[in-house]
Amino acid sequence: MSSNFISRRSLILAGLAAPAFGAQPALRAATFEADITPPLGTPLCIALTPKADRLEDRLSARGVLLLPEREKPIVLCALDWISVGNHSQERWKNALAKAAGTTPDRV
Repeated sequence: MSSNFISRRSLILAGLAAPAFGAQPALRAATFEADITPPLGTPLCIALTPKADRLEDRLSARGVLLLPEREKPIVLCALDWISVGNHSQERWKNALAKAAGTTPDRV
């Protein structure tokens, strides 16, 4: 083998190993999921449809927690609901912010 090939291979291996020995990454991420299926009898679709009397599919909240270096976490969350409006949206944001250790404006 030529010394040029060995040098290139060494550089590539060193580059791949660098993150393991280097500083923390500038951005870390985590995912989460929760069952948010309303109890039977709960009004659905802003009470425009009959109350649920059976369960066909569970509903979930799924999200990503972004952890930027030296900044408060950022929460991205999607819900299997038609909408979350008005006061309810503020309650969701406050609860998610508290759980993530951040502020509601970062949810």
